[in-house]
Amino acid sequence: MASTTAVTGASAAIDKNLFYDQTLPALFAQMEGDRANVLTIIDAATVKLDSVFPLTELLSLTEQYRTAGSIPGAVASVTAAAGQAKGCNQTKLTLVRAAKLTQQRITPQLLATATPCPPS
Repeated sequence: MASTTAVTGASAAIDKNLFYDQTLPALFAQMEGDRANVLTIIDAATVKLDSVFPLTELLSLTEQYRTAGSIPGAVASVTAAAGQAKGCNQTKLTLVRAAKLTQQRITPQLLATATPCPPS
């Protein structure tokens, strides 16, 4: 009994470490991408006149930049992207099922009507 518990515990620890090792690089990549996105907005806005680009907007963007570089921010971005993909794929599934019921031909153009869908 004790050996089974030890093996199960060791297996769980290995799974946890493997999951951690594979997830962290993905979150870091998301953080870098999110920061680049906000930095692009900041850089584009710095050419504007002060009257058009007030300090309060810059402060808001710096807060967005900070959040974009955080683990919670990366998790939120990944969650949002997954939710968008789920919605898109659900729409495509509904279109395919409706086309099958009406014996309509399923074409890429039909699936393209499932907007907004990120490229797959």
